[in-house]
Amino acid sequence: MLSGSPWPAVVLWVLLIAAVAGFPLAVVMLDFVRGDSSGEPSDVWALNTRLLGLSVMWAVFIGALSAVFGWIGAWASRGWRVWWTPVLVIPILMPSSLASSGFGLLRGPGTLVGDWLAMGPNWRPIFVSKALAVIGLALWSCPFAQMIVAARVRAIDPATLEASRLVGGGALGWARLRFGMSLKHTLVAAGAVAVLMLGSAVPLHLAQMETYATKIWLELDATSVQDRWRVIASGWPLFLIAVSVSMAVVWNLRKRPAWLRGVGTVESRVGRAPVVLALLVPVVAVVLPGVVFAIDLESLSTLSTVWQTEAASAGNAWLVAAGLAVSGLVMTSCVWIGLTGGGAARSVTLVGVALLLLLALVPGVVTGMLVGSAWRDVRFVSDSWVVVLLAHLARFGALPALVGVLMAWSESQEDRDLRELAGATGVLGWLRTVGLRSWPVMTLAALACAAFSLHEIESAIVVSPPGMDSLARSMLNLLHFQRYEHLSGLSLIVIALGTLPVLAIAGIWWLWLRTTGQSGANR
Repeated sequence: MLSGSPWPAVVLWVLLIAAVAGFPLAVVMLDFVRGDSSGEPSDVWALNTRLLGLSVMWAVFIGALSAVFGWIGAWASRGWRVWWTPVLVIPILMPSSLASSGFGLLRGPGTLVGDWLAMGPNWRPIFVSKALAVIGLALWSCPFAQMIVAARVRAIDPATLEASRLVGGGALGWARLRFGMSLKHTLVAAGAVAVLMLGSAVPLHLAQMETYATKIWLELDATSVQDRWRVIASGWPLFLIAVSVSMAVVWNLRKRPAWLRGVGTVESRVGRAPVVLALLVPVVAVVLPGVVFAIDLESLSTLSTVWQTEAASAGNAWLVAAGLAVSGLVMTSCVWIGLTGGGAARSVTLVGVALLLLLALVPGVVTGMLVGSAWRDVRFVSDSWVVVLLAHLARFGALPALVGVLMAWSESQEDRDLRELAGATGVLGWLRTVGLRSWPVMTLAALACAAFSLHEIESAIVVSPPGMDSLARSMLNLLHFQRYEHLSGLSLIVIALGTLPVLAIAGIWWLWLRTTGQSGANR
């Protein structure tokens, strides 16, 4: 059965989805039904059009800026095929608040920028704070936009790229021609980032920007456990958008996407200017904030002091990150195997992918609250790091799930037919034929999940047990109360911790290119 049937993997997938999505959603729906039938007046369905408009406006700003950054990187890296591609991915593997909090130190008391802001009109510091949040989130999310545009770059006919060299116009002509080639995917990238930003809260919350996500966060903190379903229900516009987007994505992935049938080409030569601009993004997003944090330290002893205080929190963060990485490998495998089965297995698998994508798009505090409320009566789960792991699985499980979908549809029809003839459609059959040789991609996705887990604040702050040392809680407290010396020390430690999965990703990427003989070539 393990060799020829996909159902053991599908059953395991269903159990995982039930634990992190099905059970929490069912519990909150039951709470809503009970509360709504109590006869008490409720305004949870009231639509705050002003707040929704502001949320969409900020999300669109961030998405458009992120798409610009991502477009440059996608073309400069020849569709993510060059050896330095892992450098472009670094921003999204670091905290989303890194750039805004780092550059925010430059406007502290006694600095040139701080004095300039203090002597100016009241709107000036507010504008700078919001600008830092928007630009910081755009820098953080640009690898996501790059990935979408890179899919288009990889699918362009090589003859088209070679013919474009005959067209003059210099750098402007180069950009205009390639923008036309990738216009649709660039717009999709901007829209995808905008939808993702609708659920982002930390940097916007710290900049005191009004959005639905920050409103839900503030109200959840001020609401009792029994009435939190009202706050979650009041965010129904975000749920409606998340449901619509997740259903649309899964509907388009129910069969092999057309863009996976690309001709697999690269541009033989790219000018220095696009490469420099592309590499400037991770420098501004990660390196410069790190330098600012280092300069802000008054003494190196601060690092030792902060580490002694937060060592237990860092250990717990690594424990959850390791669990998420292993779970990510399992999820990718289950999705891939499930999609190679019959119609029922594929349908069950895709429903689970849609649920995880839904939870990834709603605000992280909502995802954490759903998981925490569902498992609060199970002491073994709610009083340990297990509940944090479940919250992170709900928050980031869409990544390994989508990687599993893309890997399943990337498998050639000939290979799949041979596997079916050999009866290798079950877990062991999949592992012997295509599973083991696909370890680089699956491991890269697992390591990315671990990096996301290390820096997650929104869902972790909601579910972390009171007696458990939490890196997310420590970082959020420092960001709130602006204890600059300790914030700089902890930020440098977090950057160092986040560098470890980045180095592992880079090592696997370079090993993969080397072993396949595709460094800078058609892959």
